[in-house]
Amino acid sequence: MSDTSVSTRPVESDLRLVATLVYGLYLLAPFNGITALVGVVIAYVKRSDARGTIYESHFSNAIMVFWVSFVACILTMALILQTVFGMIALHDTGESMHEVIRSMPWLVPTIPGAMLLGAVFSVWLFYRVVRGLIHVLENKPY
Repeated sequence: MSDTSVSTRPVESDLRLVATLVYGLYLLAPFNGITALVGVVIAYVKRSDARGTIYESHFSNAIMVFWVSFVACILTMALILQTVFGMIALHDTGESMHEVIRSMPWLVPTIPGAMLLGAVFSVWLFYRVVRGLIHVLENKPY
């Protein structure tokens, strides 16, 4: 009898393709958001298959990038919503905008703070994803 068992472990070229797909999904995420969720699910599923290969670091990187992105988005949205709801609540009192700003000076820096956080985070995210994609294409670990 011959041994016809087939290995269920994916070959490295398959892992390379999947890692490239995950990074591609992350690059599309700023336009729709959903693809990042799909990418992180794929990264979680494939990380155990990639154990011991150079692609394990790519899936770990993708997972870390997703969670840092998620937290940064929550913080940015919290800053923006705090300002918007604060302005609406104070505007409904009939005060002028000058009086509103004078009574609650913390409202002024929250929008620029949110914009700065978003900008810094976007550069970081783009750097991590593009660097990972380049390393995948060069068959290097992250």
